[in-house]
Amino acid sequence: MGAFSYVVPVYIAEISPVNLRGALTTLNQVMICTGVSVAFIIGIVLSWRTLALTGLVPCAVLLLGLCFIPESPRWMAKIGSQKEFEAAFQKLRGKDADITHEAAEIQDYIEELEKMPKANMFDLFQKRYLRSVTVTLEIPWVKWEDGWTWEVKAQLMEAVEWPQKHQDAFERIGTCPPTRVLLFGPPWMQQNAHGPSCSF
Repeated sequence: MGAFSYVVPVYIAEISPVNLRGALTTLNQVMICTGVSVAFIIGIVLSWRTLALTGLVPCAVLLLGLCFIPESPRWMAKIGSQKEFEAAFQKLRGKDADITHEAAEIQDYIEELEKMPKANMFDLFQKRYLRSVTVTLEIPWVKWEDGWTWEVKAQLMEAVEWPQKHQDAFERIGTCPPTRVLLFGPPWMQQNAHGPSCSF
């Protein structure tokens, strides 16, 4: 999913006309969120096994579709395949479309890109980037002591830790532990940071 979240918007941006690029890349994210929401709604009436198997259908359709989509014209131009670049570009824009002006713009952009200095992994560890890299590496290490009020932490510990640590106690008193935790609140709260520890 991480690879798709990066690759698909890049591909859409590379093949889209300039005036539609923003709208189409935004639509991709909207459709992802819509699909997740629909899956949650369908999950109310279907078992998780049925839902998982149903989710294979769109995956199979997309996998089949990969055989028919053209290569990115920008990629073909970058690797120097001029004939394939023009063929892919013409296929995307339509048989009768005039691609001369847009193709020339892409070629100019690729030439400018080639003149720029090449970056590598070690550039991240330059002094000017060190703070950003350090912050990025530290963000995932969230502890119970970070950010939340004690009341919320106590409720989360009851809902998440107790069923795992004291399962026999729940059985003794004849009750079922909670099976789901829903984190909600304003955007500045840390629901996402604590989410992985609460999903089971």
